[in-house]
Amino acid sequence: MFIELAKLWRRTPNILHPRDDAMAESSFGNPDYYYSGGYWKLAPDQALVFEWTPPECHYWALLVCNFWAESLDFRYRPVSINKAQARYRPDGSVRLVLCARDPGLPDANWLDTEGHREGTLTLRYVLAREHPIPRSRVVRLAELSG
Repeated sequence: MFIELAKLWRRTPNILHPRDDAMAESSFGNPDYYYSGGYWKLAPDQALVFEWTPPECHYWALLVCNFWAESLDFRYRPVSINKAQARYRPDGSVRLVLCARDPGLPDANWLDTEGHREGTLTLRYVLAREHPIPRSRVVRLAELSG
């Protein structure tokens, strides 16, 4: 199932897709969880920026994975972020930056590609009434610090 999703998402990289309700009902089982996913593909000098205001919910998290939807090294590298860990902006929004090195931005949360050029992403909400999909854009690393 995850390989087929990765192949599908790879057609339109660097965005998160809304949940497929039929697939979710047949595989995830818990109606309180909402999963969104996507495929990322970046050059070494690029970053993928996500911005949105997470909804009121019990929990949310975004996880960076490889093609097979296996988590990258969460023990020693910043490859995931959740509601409790996130650095929020004054307006309640969140900015996540996925790239090969820490851009050192005070208003952003860095997610590490660990040198990989592509993979999958999973966004999960738990007990959320709304399920906003983050806006995303690819930028050059040099644009982030400028």
